[in-house]
Amino acid sequence: MKKKASRFFRAFLAVLLAFTCIPSGSLAVSVKAADTPVNMNLALNKTVTASAECGSMPASKLTDDDKESRWSTEADATQWAYVDLGDSYEMNYFSIIWESDSVYGGDYNIYVSDSADDWGKPVVSREGNTTAVSEETLAEAVSGRYVKLEVTDVVGYPSVSARDFTIMLKDETQPTPQDPT
Repeated sequence: MKKKASRFFRAFLAVLLAFTCIPSGSLAVSVKAADTPVNMNLALNKTVTASAECGSMPASKLTDDDKESRWSTEADATQWAYVDLGDSYEMNYFSIIWESDSVYGGDYNIYVSDSADDWGKPVVSREGNTTAVSEETLAEAVSGRYVKLEVTDVVGYPSVSARDFTIMLKDETQPTPQDPT
C-alpha cells in the first residue's frame, strides 16, 4: 500500500511541477467544434461589431437577449454586424428578430467563418423575407468563430434595425436547457 501511495504522490508532484513550469498565459483551453453545447444560444452576450450603429441602439443589443432593445444603423442597407463567439463552434440554426412587423430585413445573408477578414460564401441567402422573425435552419451544421448578418434590403424604414440574433446548434431530439433563474 505504501508503494502505491508513494508512486501516486510522485506522479502527482510531477504533474504539479509540469503545470508550474508553464509560463503564465501560455496554457490555453479551447472548445472544439465537437464540444458545442446543443440548443443553447451561442451568441448570448458575445461581442458584436457592426458597419454602423445609432448611439442609443448599439450592435451589442443584438446579443443581449432583451427583446425590447435593438440594434439600429440609422443608415440604409447594405449594413452588417458580426458576432465573435470567442471560439469555433458548430451551428445549424439562426434566428433574427427584426424591429417590428412593418420594419424588417427584406434581403439578407448569413456568413460563418473562422476569420473576421475572410467571409467566403454565405451559408444563408434570403430574398423576399416578409416576417418580423426570421428563422433559418441549415441541412448540415457548419462551424466557425464569427457569424455575420449582412442586410442588403430593408422594408418599412430606410435603416437596418433588429432586436435579437440567435445562433445555435439545434437538435430537436435533445432537451432545451432550462434557465437556472
